[in-house]
Amino acid sequence: MSNKFKLRIFFVISVFFLCVSYAYRDIQNDTFYMIKLGEYISKNGIDLVDHFCWVTKLAYSYPHWLYDLFLYYIYHFFGFFGVYVSTILSFIALTSVVYYLHLKVHKNEFIALFVSLLSVFILSSLVMARAQVLSAILFMLEVYFLDKLSDTGKNKYLIYLMILSLLIANIHGTSWLFFFILFLPVLVSGVIYFFLKKRIIFGRIVLKKNIYLKKIIIAFICCFGMGLFTPSRICYSYVFRIMMGDSQKYIVEHLPLVVIENPFFMVIVGVFLLVLIFTDVKVYLHELFMIVGLLFMCLLSFRHTSFFYLIGVLYISKMCVRALKKHDDVTLDILITMFVKKRIIYYGMLLVIIGGSCYHFFFYVYY
Repeated sequence: MSNKFKLRIFFVISVFFLCVSYAYRDIQNDTFYMIKLGEYISKNGIDLVDHFCWVTKLAYSYPHWLYDLFLYYIYHFFGFFGVYVSTILSFIALTSVVYYLHLKVHKNEFIALFVSLLSVFILSSLVMARAQVLSAILFMLEVYFLDKLSDTGKNKYLIYLMILSLLIANIHGTSWLFFFILFLPVLVSGVIYFFLKKRIIFGRIVLKKNIYLKKIIIAFICCFGMGLFTPSRICYSYVFRIMMGDSQKYIVEHLPLVVIENPFFMVIVGVFLLVLIFTDVKVYLHELFMIVGLLFMCLLSFRHTSFFYLIGVLYISKMCVRALKKHDDVTLDILITMFVKKRIIYYGMLLVIIGGSCYHFFFYVYY
C-alpha cells in the first residue's frame, strides 16, 4: 500500500469512530419544534404564520424551512435514531470537507490530517441536529470556490457560488449575509490592487494580482440575488434586526467571546502571531483580511468561533505551509513517513483513537 492510501485509511477509520463518539446525542427542544414545523410544511406548505405559539397568527419567516422539511422526513421514516444518525453523517461530512480542502489548498498531508482530526474535538459542541452544520460545510466550499474563481476565472465556479448562496438562503437563511462577508477580503484587496498597481505593500504583505476582479463582482451581485428565491423574508434583514434588538444581552451564542475560557482559540491565535511576527514568509493581503476579520467577529459574538475554526484555520495553515516551504523545512514530511512506515506508531495511534472513542461513547451514555 502507498503512503497516501494508508493515510486515507487512517483518516476514514479515525473520523468514523471520533464522530460517532463525539456527535451530540441529546434531543433539544428546537429539534422537536423543527420536526413539527417540517411536518406542517410537508402537509400545508409555507404561509409565513406561526402555528405553534400561544399567541395565534403571529408572523413567522421560516428561516430554515428546507432543513426543517429534511429533518421531518428523516424522523418520519427512521425516528429519532435516524435523526441521531443524520447528525453523525453531517459531522463526518464536515470533517471530511475540512480534510479535503486543506489538501487542495496547501497539499500538506500532515497538517490536513492533524487539523481535520482536531476539528472533531473543537467543533463537537456545535454539531447537533441543526442547520448550522450544513451551512458550515457550504461556507467552507464557498471560500474554496471563491479562491478558484479568483485564480482561474472559470465560469463554473461562479455557478457553484450561486448554487451555494441559494442553498444557504433556504437551509439557514439567518446566516445568509455571512456569505457576502466572505467575499470582502478578496474584493477589497482586488480594489486596492486596481488603484495601487503594485504587488508588494508594507514589506512582507503581498497584494494578489487579480485579473478576474470583474467576475468576482459579478458573482457577488448574482449571489446576492439568490436571496429572492426563498420563502423566507429575512435573508436581507435578519442581521440588522439582531443588532437593533437586545438578544445579545441574554442569548449565549450572541454574547462576546471570553478568550480565557477558549484554549483552542488562544492556541490558534498564538500560532498565527508566531508565523506573522517571527517568520519572513510573505502574507497575502486578502488572507490577512480574512483572518483578522474573523478574529474580530469572534470577539463580538461567540457564534462566529466556528467560522474562525473552519475558515480562519484554513488560511493560517496555508501561511504555515508557505513558511516551511520557504525554508525547505521537511520536518512534517519526515513525520508523515515515520508515522506511515513505523507499524507500531501507525497501529498504536489507531488503537488509541478507537479505544478512546469507545470509552468516551459508553462513558457518556451510562454516566
